[in-house]
Amino acid sequence: MLNMTWEFKLEPTAEQVSEIEHILDVCRNVWNFARREGKDWLDSRKSPVNACSIRQEFILPADTPFPNYHVQAKRLTAAKIDFPRLKTVNAQVLQQVLRLHRKLKSLQRRLKNKQKGSANWLKLQKKISRVHQRIADTRKDWHFKLAHHLCDSAGMIFVEDLDERIMAKGMLGKHTLDAGLGQFTNPILPWVCFKGDVFYGKVDARGTSQECPDCGAEVNKDLSTRIHHCHNCGSIKPRDVAAAQVICTRGQRGIENACEGDAAGAGVTQSSWHLLKQEIFGATQGISRHTRSRLLGEDVKRPRH
Repeated sequence: MLNMTWEFKLEPTAEQVSEIEHILDVCRNVWNFARREGKDWLDSRKSPVNACSIRQEFILPADTPFPNYHVQAKRLTAAKIDFPRLKTVNAQVLQQVLRLHRKLKSLQRRLKNKQKGSANWLKLQKKISRVHQRIADTRKDWHFKLAHHLCDSAGMIFVEDLDERIMAKGMLGKHTLDAGLGQFTNPILPWVCFKGDVFYGKVDARGTSQECPDCGAEVNKDLSTRIHHCHNCGSIKPRDVAAAQVICTRGQRGIENACEGDAAGAGVTQSSWHLLKQEIFGATQGISRHTRSRLLGEDVKRPRH
């Protein structure tokens, strides 16, 4: 039997886009608050009896119930009085935000009490697989949308050449696997760049956060230092922004070196080399593809996934 899969794309109006973004923003706030409430409850039960944390402590009454789905759904209804913004979104939508993650944890908890290989055990395995598949499909859909967004706003994209298998074994391993960084930076983003005629390259990841993007000096920082401050040139900016600029500079330098080598070997004319430099400059500066096409006299069309 041959199964056919059809994909349909909805094109909402500007008003509908604004409404959808508003709903998603409210759902995000509800989700973050629910997660924070659960973590605070657990942290309040981890404090030793004879000692308290020097930095902070979570003090909740001993009879405070664990914030499960039913407790948080009830509190969500009462919170609409103090937060009228919650009334602008359908109540069932907000409850579903709380339900999906709880459903997965509930199924996994029930699986522990089932005999391995039994009929009920197999049924729960299928239900868990469907939930995981739904989460994976949602993550993959978001990766493709993000990749198209990046390709639409840049002519070249550079990423760090990282080994996600090593990152998955670190302290942020669970978050790395949940985000699917390996899936995004390896098969999805390169494919979308290829289809959209956008250059994709990887650069050496060593020292990208320890280098000044303005002068190239080495600025040693640990993970707790989130602001880049170069004492050599006085540059001050967020650490992530500085690292991104270093990655971009390394990618541009690699492309220019490669193009200079190809140009010298091919013996191109000065005019063609000037056009090549214009292409590199336009792509790395993120100008529109139409502007770069006019400079190079090309007719560039971008296919979509």
